[in-house]
Amino acid sequence: MEALLPTVIAIILAESGSRMQRQTAALSSHFRGSAAILFALATTSFISLMFAGFAGIWVAQTLNYRARTLLLGLAFLFAAAGVAWPKKDPKAITGGQPFLTSLWRNALAQFGDNSQFLVFAFAARGNAPLIAAWSGIAGVMIAALPAFLFPEDWKTIVHLKSLRWVFAGMLALAGTGFALSALQII
Repeated sequence: MEALLPTVIAIILAESGSRMQRQTAALSSHFRGSAAILFALATTSFISLMFAGFAGIWVAQTLNYRARTLLLGLAFLFAAAGVAWPKKDPKAITGGQPFLTSLWRNALAQFGDNSQFLVFAFAARGNAPLIAAWSGIAGVMIAALPAFLFPEDWKTIVHLKSLRWVFAGMLALAGTGFALSALQII
């Protein structure tokens, strides 16, 4: 149960300005807010994050609690770096089928994303792959909503540039706390 709310919050922070958010805005702008975009995002998130959750449990069997806590700290630190790193806008959308185009582009955008590593680490630490994965899916969907609803000006509505630095700092602080705790420094 310890993975429920922290996973949602961590994913929302980690997905601010991410490839997934930018992809959702581009798809929503191209397909004029078709609900198929959100359905495709939920589908790819389900597959990606369920895989990450069960992989986390598989790895957790070989690690002690301190090593799993260190893994979670590293996931937070990598997420912080990913949030702070500048992103490019996605390539122009081509294709006429909203669901299939969104499915393909979201699958590419989510492969190796911050969300996967965070869900992997939360599942490993808390021995709760389903809770971590479902919480991750909720976080991804919540993070995608501003980009889906306001595709043209979502960056200015949420002041994305300044928020990214704040969110990166929060993730880095949490990651440092987990890492130091795992190393029994604090």
